[in-house]
Amino acid sequence: MLSFVLGEKLRPDGIAVNSLQINGARLSRKTLRKFTLFWRVVGRLQSLTLAPPEFMADRYLQLAGRPDFGGPGTRHCNHRLEVMQPGAGSPGFFQTYRQVLGASVYPPHADDAAARARVLHLCEELTQPRTGPH
Repeated sequence: MLSFVLGEKLRPDGIAVNSLQINGARLSRKTLRKFTLFWRVVGRLQSLTLAPPEFMADRYLQLAGRPDFGGPGTRHCNHRLEVMQPGAGSPGFFQTYRQVLGASVYPPHADDAAARARVLHLCEELTQPRTGPH
């Protein structure tokens, strides 16, 4: 959502804002040790099926260097560097399944200008220095 907000702000300057969806991440042994036994097993299984961090780092580099992704606008891409589209309407079971396990759509609320404004406002609030007693 913040990528789309930034893209809107930078569009007049002709700047592209591209983002990459990460559908999962391998967990380090240090992180896995913090989990209960059940979640440790789940985490290890997840880590077996996901690409290594180097794969996603390569995707970031490719996304940053692609001339066809330059110019004004915002593109949200999947791990195959395909531009994703917003999901349709209120998510039911199959729409949620597509968003979680698929790589072609992102949640429709990311295209909701009011929702983006609320998230941006919350981020701005959280980054403001606090004054007075804490």
